[in-house]
Amino acid sequence: MKAFWKRILSVLLVGTLGVTTMGTTYKTEAEQKNVALERVIRQCTNNRAIVQVRTENKTQLSYSDCTIEDLGGGYYCIKGNQQAFRNAVTQLCSREDILSIQPDYEYHFLQNETLTKDSASSKQWGLYNDGSYTYTDVSGDQVKSVAGIDVNVQSAWKQFQSKEEVVVAVLDTGIDYKHEDLKKVMWKNTKEIPGNGKDDDGNGYVDDIYGWDFYNNDNSVCSYNKKTGQKSVKDNDNHGTHCAGILAAVANNGVGIAGVASNVNVKLMSVKVLGGVNGGTSTSRLIKGIRYAMSNGAQIINASWGGGLNLKEDVALKNTIAHSGILFVVSAGNDGRNNDEQPCYPANYSKELDNVITVGSVESNGKLAPYSNYGSGINILAPGSNIYSTIVGGYGMSTGTSMSVPFVSGIAAMLYAGKKKTYPSVVKQVLCSSYRSLEGVPTTKVSGTGIIDAGMAIENRSKIVVDKKAPSIVRLSSDYKGKIQIEAKDEGGSGVCSILYTKGKKGKAYFRKGARGKLLLKQKVTVKKAGLYTFYVRDHAGNETISRINIVIDKTSPSVRVLKKGNKLTLCIKDSVTGLETVRFAYDKRSLYYFDKGGGKYWAMKKSGKRRLNNKEKYVSIYAADRAGNETFKIFKLK
Repeated sequence: MKAFWKRILSVLLVGTLGVTTMGTTYKTEAEQKNVALERVIRQCTNNRAIVQVRTENKTQLSYSDCTIEDLGGGYYCIKGNQQAFRNAVTQLCSREDILSIQPDYEYHFLQNETLTKDSASSKQWGLYNDGSYTYTDVSGDQVKSVAGIDVNVQSAWKQFQSKEEVVVAVLDTGIDYKHEDLKKVMWKNTKEIPGNGKDDDGNGYVDDIYGWDFYNNDNSVCSYNKKTGQKSVKDNDNHGTHCAGILAAVANNGVGIAGVASNVNVKLMSVKVLGGVNGGTSTSRLIKGIRYAMSNGAQIINASWGGGLNLKEDVALKNTIAHSGILFVVSAGNDGRNNDEQPCYPANYSKELDNVITVGSVESNGKLAPYSNYGSGINILAPGSNIYSTIVGGYGMSTGTSMSVPFVSGIAAMLYAGKKKTYPSVVKQVLCSSYRSLEGVPTTKVSGTGIIDAGMAIENRSKIVVDKKAPSIVRLSSDYKGKIQIEAKDEGGSGVCSILYTKGKKGKAYFRKGARGKLLLKQKVTVKKAGLYTFYVRDHAGNETISRINIVIDKTSPSVRVLKKGNKLTLCIKDSVTGLETVRFAYDKRSLYYFDKGGGKYWAMKKSGKRRLNNKEKYVSIYAADRAGNETFKIFKLK
């Protein structure tokens, strides 16, 4: 128990528990527990927490007046009213099978201005900047564009076209799937029959045709004003729709705008995780949305949202991103601050995770946007100020690092097109090296000191390698205590992405591209129930393999008895689970140490056996051990 509380105190919470004066005093263990508990509860300001459980048995989490939601991968979201939540967390903090407890953090989209209608559809300066545009930025300054400060997308379009499908999940507010510029590029779940009220593909979501709304927990995807067909005031989906248009609005259809990736066959999956008036969300919604994108084959996630977490990083979200096998393109943040000093997540994960690329904003004059966060984790810059794109039922302007992200996501889609079995780290490398340096961007502020260049990225497509070899499981073994060890090896260069397992005989399809099953963060796990287990390994290129192992658990020591019948004495030994490894005996009073040193007469048997004893002896000492290491030591008085 002490080890558990040390883990809670040192890993989950921030602060000093002891009080230092001229001498040092220490709080008792009970006082430390109370401090830890109060800090957990205080951090969970919304009476919601993310709990990571060691065992696979989900029915073990049940607390009065609290709702428990399985997020997958061993994570659960628990929520309730203030008193019920406090009672539940109090009990959770005393359980040995709880690995971690953290807040269900809140996030929001990273957009600086309210969207406004603007009929100047030609003002897509991020795609074609001829230097003629002048506008007032968010700081009130007049910005005059400089010719050539764009993403050079026309060069990419001339060099490369592809009909190979690339799926980009827009993890955001919803997308206006009826929009004239977007309806042809929407991803559709072909395994689902629209409107029949059934979960045809068995993925847990009914009629998820264009994606799923995790904010409202339904298939609405986009909330419309029933009278105008435009945004709903209470649930504004303009932000996700705006990002979608920048990324992949249909080109050459005679209306609206053109998306960055309109030269390739992009399909936009609407994964609505943000909602309400101001586009808020939580860790639990984000995790569910990511798992949905994984299971439905998204290669890229456009993540134009973020949050500054006051205490520490969001470990549950970080683990989900790290083991997704998807390229995350994320916003730097809009506070005009240094992310190295005041972290913004998931932006700061780019320094640790090679499947996260963080994007800052540049203005059309070639300068770093004043609102854009900066720091060593900013990988690349893209247009972000006064960006014209689609909104629900129309078009409008918006500003922020949210708008910069889909420029990079669109270019990433070009790199994925026609490159089956490529993987995030190599795509990230090409994107981060495909930029034009800008004099208005200080080298001290960002690692990628220039605007991304789509034409250059296409020229660098030859550097995009693929991995078509399935990973291998080189070791899968267990002892008789339920401890399993697994060692997986990547065979094709992309690296092992995730190892998952489940009880029972399952095929690859069960694991839904790594979105289902219990995630292993280490190469070992202890299970409590015997039986067949299936282990699943996926590499970063999406190659999969499975292996199965039958687990025998034996925690019972061998049975040792002496039966008396008249003058006859019979020694009976039995172990029906794993069988006997060794049995030794001696006619005398002997110690366990004597047998540990190899003393006594050896008696060979497998499962059980009987042996007549010499009834003329006064004592017999017996040592028996089974194959699971369980031991029995007894001394019997014979007369």
